[in-house]
Amino acid sequence: MKTIIESYSKLKGEVENFRNSILKIIEINPEAEKLYKGCTILYSPLNKDPEIMFIGINPGAGFYNKFNIKTREEIDLEPADSFEYLEAKEEDYDYTIASETREVFENANLYYLLEKCVKTNYFYFITSTTRDLDELFKSLGEEMYLKFHQLAFKWTKEMIEMVNPKIIICEGKLAFDKIQYIYNFSPTWNNSIGYSELPNKTFIVGYKRRYSYIQDKNELINFLKKELISRLESK
Repeated sequence: MKTIIESYSKLKGEVENFRNSILKIIEINPEAEKLYKGCTILYSPLNKDPEIMFIGINPGAGFYNKFNIKTREEIDLEPADSFEYLEAKEEDYDYTIASETREVFENANLYYLLEKCVKTNYFYFITSTTRDLDELFKSLGEEMYLKFHQLAFKWTKEMIEMVNPKIIICEGKLAFDKIQYIYNFSPTWNNSIGYSELPNKTFIVGYKRRYSYIQDKNELINFLKKELISRLESK
């Protein structure tokens, strides 16, 4: 059986090859070059069997906008040294989804879980908006567009299986829909919160967003207090 390091190394190699093929196209495609901001897989350490795994839809361009440079290609596929939502506050480059996630977990008395979580995205490519992500891959041609979606499905499933989280939190309905597509489950929705449980008992939660904002923070806080604490205590 492969170790998590071996599994991640294989996935990282595939991402690197696909990214490099995109970079070659971007060199002669000004439209794509303008939209592309970088490529990053993990915004946390590569932890095995964490309590929480966060999955967003794709990375935003905060780093690019703050420093006006793309992510450094030689290191951007390696796991991070710490969870970025915590580091963002400490290093003074905070942003909305990071601060709101910290606020929710603090008020749910679950802040300690952020220390050893895993954070990734369904799509690894960084753009200013989700719409820009779609435009980027459409600008690369139909073959690359289809491959982009096929690989995102494959890599996300592999990442979840190698990390093996107890609970997956999808950052937005679009991210939740993508995980639903992978595992073909029928979720329950209560107002802005959706959830389901996989056959292996992994609990999947998704919440609706309004742009970068959590649509109903109080509802999410109360849901996490009720559902996550009881589930974590029973394991």
